[in-house]
Amino acid sequence: MPANRVYGGLFGSLSGQAVVRNLEIEGENVPDYNAFGSGLLCYQANGSTPQLRVKLENITVRGKVITSSAYVGGFARFMVRTDLTNCHNYATVSYSGLSTNTEHNSARLGGLAGQIFEAT
Repeated sequence: MPANRVYGGLFGSLSGQAVVRNLEIEGENVPDYNAFGSGLLCYQANGSTPQLRVKLENITVRGKVITSSAYVGGFARFMVRTDLTNCHNYATVSYSGLSTNTEHNSARLGGLAGQIFEAT
């Protein structure tokens, strides 16, 4: 990740075979314009391979996530090779539209993540 990027969320990045369980988060995450998106739980959840996946179990998030960047979700900016069990988002996810970042031209917002691949 380039030096001018900002990780957001309780955990910056969950990768490899990370496991997070039995957690409730309540808060507000307002990434600055240099961030490329965020979530209340983490910036990204990215399993290493199809067999080595991030596992999220019994997690609830509440509050709000506001971004002027490209990707945002209640849990994370994006999730790849991530398994979710009994996870709930009650956070408000919104786009302020004030970005000066020219690396993207559209926002992707989601309840769980702004972008999801290979998740169950």
